[in-house]
Amino acid sequence: MINMFSVLKSDFYKLFCRKAFYICGLISGLVGVLLVALINNEFPYAKELGYNGISSTYIGLGQVTLLATIFLSMFVSSEFSYGTIKNMCSRGISRAGIYLSKIIIGIFTSITYILFTAFCGFVSGSLMWGVGELKSEDFWSILRLFGLFILAEACLQSIFIMIGFLIRHSGGTVSANLGIYVTANILIFPILDYGIKSLKWFELKESTSQYWVGSYVQTFMSSLELDQAVINRGIIVCLVYFVISLITGITTFYRRDVR
Repeated sequence: MINMFSVLKSDFYKLFCRKAFYICGLISGLVGVLLVALINNEFPYAKELGYNGISSTYIGLGQVTLLATIFLSMFVSSEFSYGTIKNMCSRGISRAGIYLSKIIIGIFTSITYILFTAFCGFVSGSLMWGVGELKSEDFWSILRLFGLFILAEACLQSIFIMIGFLIRHSGGTVSANLGIYVTANILIFPILDYGIKSLKWFELKESTSQYWVGSYVQTFMSSLELDQAVINRGIIVCLVYFVISLITGITTFYRRDVR
C-alpha cells in the first residue's frame, strides 16, 4: 500500500509537470468556447431558443474524450519508453499498484478536463445569453448528467490505458486508441450488426453498439432526459468494461516482461 501511494504521488508530480496535460485541457476548453460562439453566430435568437450559461456547461463536452485519450495514451506509453516502469518493477514495486495508479491518473485527468470544459462553456454561454434560471429539478438533472458522463468517460479511458500497457509505444497506442474511439460506432459495430443479421438463425433486435461503453459517453451527454432503462443498462455496461479491462490489464502486466 505504501508503494502504491509513493507511485501515485510520483505520477501526479509527473502529470502536473507535463505541458501536454495543460495544452490538451486548454484546447478542450477553447473548443467549448468556440462551439458556444458558433451557436450564437448561427442562431441570432439562441437565447429565445433556450440557450444560456447553464445549458452551455455540457455543449462542448464532446471533445473531452478525444483530448483525454490523446494525452493519456502518450502519458502511459511514455512511462515504458523512458524506462520508468522498468525501474519501478526492478525496485520491487507492486505491478498492481503501478497499474492502479495509472487508472487513478486517467480518472483524474478525465474529471479535470470535463469540469474545466464545462466551466468554459458556462462562462462563455453566460456572457452570450445570460446565466439562466436553475430550477431544483434542472440542478439534479445536470448533476446526474455529469455523474453519468464521468462514469462512462472513466471506464472508456480505463480501456485505453489497458491498451497502452499492452502496446507500450506512444505512436501505436495513440493510433490504436483513436482508431477504436473514432471507428467503433461508425464502422466496427455496423459491420458487426450486418454480420449478425446475416445469420438466419439469430434475430438482432438492437444494435450491438448498445453494449459498447463508448456509446454511453455520447448518450449520457446528449440529453438531460434519459429513459431509466437506458441509464441502468449504461451503468452496467460501463462497469463491466471497467472490471474486464482492469483484470486484463493487471494480469497481462504481471505475465509480460518489462523491457
